[in-house]
Amino acid sequence: MANSRCRLGDLFVNSREKGRPGLPVFSVTMRDGIVLRDSLERKTDSDLSAEGHLLIKKGDLAYNTMRMWQGAVGLANDEGLVSPAYVVLRPRKTIDPLFAYHLFKVPRMIYKFLSYSYGITGDRLRLYFKDLAEITVDIPSIDEQRRIAERIDVWERHIRLVDRRVSRALALQNALMNTVILGHRRKTSLMKSPLRKDDPLEPFPRDWPTVEIGRIAKEVVERPNGDDAMPVLSCTKTQGLVSSWEYFGKQMHSSDTNAYKVVRSGQFAYATNHLEEGSIGRLESPECGLVSPMYTVFSITGDIDGRFLYRLFKTDLYRHIFWARTSTSVNRRGGIRWQEFSKIRVPVPAKEEQQWMNRLFADIDSEIRLLRKYAARMRDQKTAIADALTSSVISS
Repeated sequence: MANSRCRLGDLFVNSREKGRPGLPVFSVTMRDGIVLRDSLERKTDSDLSAEGHLLIKKGDLAYNTMRMWQGAVGLANDEGLVSPAYVVLRPRKTIDPLFAYHLFKVPRMIYKFLSYSYGITGDRLRLYFKDLAEITVDIPSIDEQRRIAERIDVWERHIRLVDRRVSRALALQNALMNTVILGHRRKTSLMKSPLRKDDPLEPFPRDWPTVEIGRIAKEVVERPNGDDAMPVLSCTKTQGLVSSWEYFGKQMHSSDTNAYKVVRSGQFAYATNHLEEGSIGRLESPECGLVSPMYTVFSITGDIDGRFLYRLFKTDLYRHIFWARTSTSVNRRGGIRWQEFSKIRVPVPAKEEQQWMNRLFADIDSEIRLLRKYAARMRDQKTAIADALTSSVISS
């Protein structure tokens, strides 16, 4: 049966149904679609009541008007609430929701969304329903839609399995950091004392001396040479320093990076206004990169292993310490600057014990890296398959 040409406005209703209390609040992301808002690394608080949100039902699609041209659309598996700035698409009987979700993620369809979006600059582009409704597609029968959606979803399910393995590995890594790195679990042969300090601010083994960060590290402010081409990096809660372009899927930084800071392999960088969320990283690769001028960069100068220190900063204890410092800082809007950060005390176990910890974490770190690379390849392959299966749907 030949495809039937129609407008997206013929396939969806723009639902503005108000929310009701007791339902979870969702956000729409570019990579993972609809997720619980509380699961996001950078949470955004809202003063809106439940009724001020939009209701989204199972099978509805929702998209971010400012990011639809980047693929910020999701399919709801449960009932919940979304921001009134989103558009909730309620499918009619002629369109399969899962097929529509996969179709909307295809690069050529995203390009369509871009061409129908309006704004003064790239960062202000918006796609409202009235404009999305005018996009034409050559839609197959509902049975064919479901067959296509199921073939694509086989890959999606496999990706979700890999993502769950990553989550389990991260949970194990976090549990180890909060026990091993804080000295609750130790190698007996390396212990000089079984006792712990009776101090809530320094709850470490007694044979671990503590020092201020400023005694073992120094701030580094290096500006880029205009002739050097270095990638711009962003700091995340779970992955540390990553390529900004790959993480956000677009250019988030200024085109003029002369004021940015250089961070080199082995050095640390943290977002001064998000440190309490765990946004601190240690660069391993590439050899160097650029970070926002709002970041603080520092290098190790004392007798402490950078890998141990990085994991220490990722523990729940130090996230709480960063939160407490941020809450009492007179420069609250600017977060924790080096002057205050350098006064925080850290434990310095014997070098042999630091090396033992690093060996303990080596295998799980390697597994997480490999799983993430595998998931990324699977996403690329799924996109290519979805593009091929929907090639006859997207009108020229």
